[in-house]
Amino acid sequence: MIGRSNRLKEYTIGVHVLGKPSDFNPQSSSIVRIHAVRLRKLLQEYYSGSGLDDKIIVTLPQGHYIPVFLQYGSSTTNDSHQKKSISIPQHSPLVMAVVPFYISHESEIMKRFTDGFGSSLTDALLENVCISVVPYFTTRRLTLKYADIREVAKQVSAKYLFTGDVQVLENRIRISVQVVNGRSGLQEWSHFWESKFSAHKLFEQQDQIIRKLLVAISEKIQQLSETEKQKAMMAVA
Repeated sequence: MIGRSNRLKEYTIGVHVLGKPSDFNPQSSSIVRIHAVRLRKLLQEYYSGSGLDDKIIVTLPQGHYIPVFLQYGSSTTNDSHQKKSISIPQHSPLVMAVVPFYISHESEIMKRFTDGFGSSLTDALLENVCISVVPYFTTRRLTLKYADIREVAKQVSAKYLFTGDVQVLENRIRISVQVVNGRSGLQEWSHFWESKFSAHKLFEQQDQIIRKLLVAISEKIQQLSETEKQKAMMAVA
């Protein structure tokens, strides 16, 4: 596939994989996109279950049809050989990922809340057509091996990472979110939310905070996307 990834387009897949006629029009038919969504869900289910210990992970970034491959070495090898990215270049220049947030109070409830928050945030970011998003289960596994999030970003070819921390004091919760440059490790953006916390309304509180986050971050994502597109165009020129 290396050197031929530009052939993996919606029309090509529709005609050569799904058997559509030569006059197939991706603009009027969503069949390829539907199959891509199903494939992403199946991959996530597989690697979260029976494929949890696989040495190779295959992902399909949102809005694109070029797969990304991650190769894992055995746990007995040195760190320099444990994981090696063999990702194939993607169409979108802006790849982002969510890494697990730090928890100040590691109760079982807070672990579930924080892990669910990271997964839900990743799913929500998939709706933004300006970016490609690395599956949350992939970055979660990588953070168990790499303490430096810049190395996590390198392994999944992410330009920027969402990270932060969750603090709980009595019945109050504060979530701080940062966008970090995956190469330099420098913070590009930050915001925090504080509200009442109820263990009986975890899903509602996750959804509420994520909705507010998406509104707050939308302009920044657009700016980052435009910047990366300009860099890509200058590199080609």
